[in-house]
Amino acid sequence: MKIRLIFALLVFAISAPALGQEQEIDIDSLIADLTSGNSSVRMGAAQALGESGDERTLDPLIEALGDEEAMVRIAAGDGLSFLASNGIASGRAVEPLVQALNDQDANVRVNVAEALGDIKDPRAVDPLVYALNNDEDWGVRDQSVGSLGLIGDPRAIEPLIMALQDESETVRSSSALSLGRHFRDSRAVEPLIRALQEDDSPAVRWNAVDSLGMLEDKRAVEPLIQALNDDEESQVRVFAADALGKLRDVRAVQPLIDALGEDEDSVVRSNAARSLGLLGDARAVEPLILVLDEGDSFIRMAAAHSLGLLGDSRAIEPLKKALEDEDDEVKIWASYSMAKLGKTEYIDTIRAYLDLEDNYGVRWTAAIALGDLGDSRAVEPLIEVLQYAGGWDTRTNAAEALGKTGDPRARNPLLAAQKDESLDVRDAAAAALEELDLKEGLGQDGSSSKYEETRRETPD
Repeated sequence: MKIRLIFALLVFAISAPALGQEQEIDIDSLIADLTSGNSSVRMGAAQALGESGDERTLDPLIEALGDEEAMVRIAAGDGLSFLASNGIASGRAVEPLVQALNDQDANVRVNVAEALGDIKDPRAVDPLVYALNNDEDWGVRDQSVGSLGLIGDPRAIEPLIMALQDESETVRSSSALSLGRHFRDSRAVEPLIRALQEDDSPAVRWNAVDSLGMLEDKRAVEPLIQALNDDEESQVRVFAADALGKLRDVRAVQPLIDALGEDEDSVVRSNAARSLGLLGDARAVEPLILVLDEGDSFIRMAAAHSLGLLGDSRAIEPLKKALEDEDDEVKIWASYSMAKLGKTEYIDTIRAYLDLEDNYGVRWTAAIALGDLGDSRAVEPLIEVLQYAGGWDTRTNAAEALGKTGDPRARNPLLAAQKDESLDVRDAAAAALEELDLKEGLGQDGSSSKYEETRRETPD
């Protein structure tokens, strides 16, 4: 929704004084500027106050939500959103923001909906649901979907399911994704399957597929296989190949083998290779060996990794050849798989990549591979990945690998990761903490996990 603020920011850039990164911001002067007779000055002040990250700006920005000029109200909403995303906006902003959801200007409503999501107060759920159901502007409805997902209250599930029928493709797509990424409720399975099978929008279909993979419900297996085989949009097939690995159902083995060998899209094929490793079926060994000579390095990488997961000795000689691959990450996963197959001397090959300071991608891949093998030398690099990697999937892999190391240094970073914005990362961190407990003799006695409640909460 930030794109809708371009005009406001351009005006600010023209009319307001430049605030350099190292220039000290005079909060009191900016607050005074909110009463200026010049609306451009008021707008610039509201924007700068929000970006200041100073808690003294909260009440002035709340008051600015009532400004007569829409551009000032837009900037105030944006500023409150910025404060909230940095943990500053408090609950006392909720009621004024809820009232501003009725603002006549759609851009204001978009920004206050975003701020409510960043604050994550459950009092905002019903007003956001009302906006989702009734606002005439698709941007407001779409932002309401995003904010309801961030709040994570189960009252949003049924409205989000209904939003799969919204007239806006963007709203339907966001709703499809939110149902899997933020909620994981089985009520969404059948509606998501219908969206996959009936919606004309490729974006809606691929987000429905992604969520069905995250829901891990077996009802989705056959529809996902059909999407992998027949959907004309490659991105839908990309997500279907990935989702079928998460469902771990043997019905998917042959369709994934077919996609590995025949799909015209290389990302579909690499996802098929990765999922075949997760399914653990020996039928996949020979097809995976064949693609170790594939021209695309991501396919070779996925195949090398999956052959180790399958644990079949037929892969040893082909993997030895893959150790000479021109791509470092292929060599890392080939070494990993050799170690999984009992050739533990290849662990040293992976360790050498931990010293690469100028290539974080390769270094982090090596850390994840070593962590999965339980090597304690990977702990510090894995903590780095968990804290700084931009992709939620990479952070998830790091959390899982930290659990397998059994190293107590991982505990505090994993506890911190339970406030990650991604439910997948929070789940992986909770599971890893349970692994650490077991290895330290702190395991549970059959009762529910002490991390279960935390892993399902939306982070502050």
